[in-house]
Amino acid sequence: MAKSETIKRMEELFAASEERVLMAQKVLKSEKASLGGTLGGTFPFRKQAKAQGKERVICLTARRRGKTQGFRGMLHACKPVGNGNKYIVRQSLPMSQLTKIVVIGMPGGDGREQLDLVFSSSAFSSDARWTHEVASVADRTLIVRALYLFCTRHEHQRPAISGVDPGEVESWGTGHPETADLDSEDARASSGADDEAPQRMARGGPGLVSAREAKDLQSLLDMFSLGFSDVEAFQDRLRAELTALEDANAVGILASTAGVTEIIGNIGYAEGLVEDMEESLHILDVKLRHMRKDIAAIEARNNSLELQTRNSAKLLGALDGLLASLELSNDTKRVLLQSAVQITSVPAFADAGWELQRRLAALEPSVHSPEVKLPPPPSAGKGRPGGKATFQLSAAMAGMAAVEQQRMQLMRHTRTFTDRVAAFLCQQFDDIATQTIADVRGYTGGALPDHENIRSKAEILAPLMQVVQGLQPSALPPLRVRYCAALNKLLRQELRAVTAAGRRAAAAADAAAAAAAGAAAAAGGGEECDCP
Repeated sequence: MAKSETIKRMEELFAASEERVLMAQKVLKSEKASLGGTLGGTFPFRKQAKAQGKERVICLTARRRGKTQGFRGMLHACKPVGNGNKYIVRQSLPMSQLTKIVVIGMPGGDGREQLDLVFSSSAFSSDARWTHEVASVADRTLIVRALYLFCTRHEHQRPAISGVDPGEVESWGTGHPETADLDSEDARASSGADDEAPQRMARGGPGLVSAREAKDLQSLLDMFSLGFSDVEAFQDRLRAELTALEDANAVGILASTAGVTEIIGNIGYAEGLVEDMEESLHILDVKLRHMRKDIAAIEARNNSLELQTRNSAKLLGALDGLLASLELSNDTKRVLLQSAVQITSVPAFADAGWELQRRLAALEPSVHSPEVKLPPPPSAGKGRPGGKATFQLSAAMAGMAAVEQQRMQLMRHTRTFTDRVAAFLCQQFDDIATQTIADVRGYTGGALPDHENIRSKAEILAPLMQVVQGLQPSALPPLRVRYCAALNKLLRQELRAVTAAGRRAAAAADAAAAAAAGAAAAAGGGEECDCP
């Protein structure tokens, strides 16, 4: 079977040594799991180790102890360097110190598992723990089976396995060719290692007694210098020493009662502090909830005030426009207070009439333009400045009592203004006709009097006629009748003057013709008497 790329990299790493690579598998380094927190305040629970995402390779190598002593295994944690094609050894521990293998399932359901390897060198030193994360169940089982089989066959010890059945681990090799290399190496080494196993177990192998412990035991035996015949005395002395140690332990426990009581008191005090803190946190939580409710109420109030401010601003603008539409300008008021219309004040009266027309049109309700727009200033020029309102009120505002009162007042002003202007126009029509008739009466013949005065007066009075038409169209027919009557009177007078002048001219012509005829007749009779 072809070797995997990871095995090849490990063989290149250990090519200069006597180590033979039996197994190599990629894993992810994890933080060590620890005890923390409580469940229900009584039992501690185990925190899940967190993956650091750092790639590592767990590599199992073996080297012969001797020609007949089997293999000595080493477990290495290798770290990739550079672009990942080369590795370096970060940590190495002998397989004889492997005492426990723990498998923990990872949440997520993707097959990832956590693998803890516990190494114990002696009873006087702390345990070493490797924590890694494997990508699948197959990778985990491959690593666990390789370590378990090597320890049982070559280290002559069985590490404790947690989280997986040892029988399942031993039978997993069937149908998985990736373990063939390890099984073949075990088969070759089993013949030389099985004979040595009982002897090593009898004298205490590396997994039972370390070199340091063996040295301490040897120095203890040398201190007593006992022979084989003194075994019973040695046993009695050991029993006496054990009894003395037990008595000393009992005395120490009794002497430490005050310290234990103090510790229990401190624990009770700490529990009281925790209860006080819990109560304070509960009170703070209640205050925070009320504060959140108050903040929400304040925000709602602020939003309401902001909306009310915008509505008030719009209402203020509408009321300003309404006041502007209800009030007449000072010039218009001054014109309306005049008792009589003069020819020089015709433009001012025309502007006042157009403003009255705009105000009345503005106070009419409109559904198309509910907003109020301010009117433009009255025009002082000649001609009609417009007959439509440049602003209108909404239907709701048009029904207000103030608007109704202002509309009635404007209508009264309009009727008074129209009557006054109509009377002035009628008087002007009569004056123009009377003045022109006086000029025509002196007509004796020749060219008729010039009507330039009539045309200039008509241009001056035309704006007032337009105002009357815009304010009160019903007042226009009587003005038309008065104008036509004055014009007919003037035309009849001119016709009489022209007719009288024609008659006089005809009579003069007849008289002149009769005189000429008489003179001619007289001259003809004298000549007739002188004849012989």
